Amino acid sequence: MSTDGRTSGGPAGARTADGRHAPVPLAGPRALDGGRLELPAGRYDWLHARFRADEAATVTWWLHYATGADPETLHVPAGESVAVRVPVARRAELRAVGLPEHPALTLLAVTAIRPPATSRTTHEADELVTT
Repeated sequence: MSTDGRTSGGPAGARTADGRHAPVPLAGPRALDGGRLELPAGRYDWLHARFRADEAATVTWWLHYATGADPETLHVPAGESVAVRVPVARRAELRAVGLPEHPALTLLAVTAIRPPATSRTTHEADELVTT
């Protein structure tokens, strides 16, 4: 576990003490080869990704939900270990990420961030009754 209370790896679906951070298991650094990265299925606010980037790059990740797929553009600066936050716009279950092909980028780590326990999905908010 890191000094900020987040784990850096572990089994699929593992969570930290706050229950919001779900590290995505990787078998080691992963080249961006156009493959698919399976996630612990769930609803997330963000994906935090860490890259080794031999050069700055702009790439597209495809977020695969239970209800479809959306593109997200990532701007990755050059560096040995650079962090990028990827917004998860839909409130549907996210299942996987379609990775781009880019020989200058290596994926080092991904953590999926769940919404706080107090937040509500749009569907849940629509069902609230006020008097």
